[in-house]
Amino acid sequence: MARRKRRPLGQHFLTARPILERLVDAAGVQSGDWVVEIGPGKGHLTRVLLERGARVIAVELDEKLVEQLRKTFLLQLQYSLFLEHANVLHVNWGALLDRYGIQAPVRLVANIPYYITTPILENLIQERERFQVLVLTLQKEVARRAAAKPGTREFGSLSVFLQYSFEVSYLFTIPRRFFRPPPRVDSAAIRLVPRKEPRVRVQDEATFFRLVHGIFQQRRKTLRNVLRATFPALTLPTDTLAGVSLQVRGETLDFETLGRLADAVAERLR
Repeated sequence: MARRKRRPLGQHFLTARPILERLVDAAGVQSGDWVVEIGPGKGHLTRVLLERGARVIAVELDEKLVEQLRKTFLLQLQYSLFLEHANVLHVNWGALLDRYGIQAPVRLVANIPYYITTPILENLIQERERFQVLVLTLQKEVARRAAAKPGTREFGSLSVFLQYSFEVSYLFTIPRRFFRPPPRVDSAAIRLVPRKEPRVRVQDEATFFRLVHGIFQQRRKTLRNVLRATFPALTLPTDTLAGVSLQVRGETLDFETLGRLADAVAERLR
């Protein structure tokens, strides 16, 4: 029996040239720019970036794909294309860019593998000062959550974590037919621009993110019950905290209110 061809590491390759060009346009890539590409796969996006005159650092885990990229882009290797055979989740972006003598923030364009979307985003949040702009393709549902506004159904902890650090824009939907092999769901492109200052100023980021995580893990509970479960040592007032009713559901709160509430919690826990 013939063995079924294995799809490398669960990747779906975006092959439609017009979509790839839109991604590169969205990142504002100009000739001479340094661009990081995560998961170049067979090099469809890589080719567009190189044709724009970019110097590309492509991070790919699959050894067979790395070898294929070396053969496909033999003339560009070590001149305008630099292949990194590495697990993106283990990449120290500061050390990597320093190795190439890059001090200024770079652009990043990536078709992120669905199964590691969350850890990649967490890593990029931590290293955001290294990037000027990031254009990513994600599952459509995840992209909508990333750009969701407070009070909407899609708004959640991912929305807060990303929008706290980035200006997030939902760019366009990418139907599954543009991928090979086609995934089971549609995708979308988003753009992340690191903020010079956080979306909201808070006294303690750890408390803020702990509060946000607790609220969206317990969406249907009142704020009082969320606070009790998330901060067991917290002594709560009778009706309101930081001017917020303890009977509301936390998922309805905007950034400023979440920040004010987190500050009040931090002060009471001191």
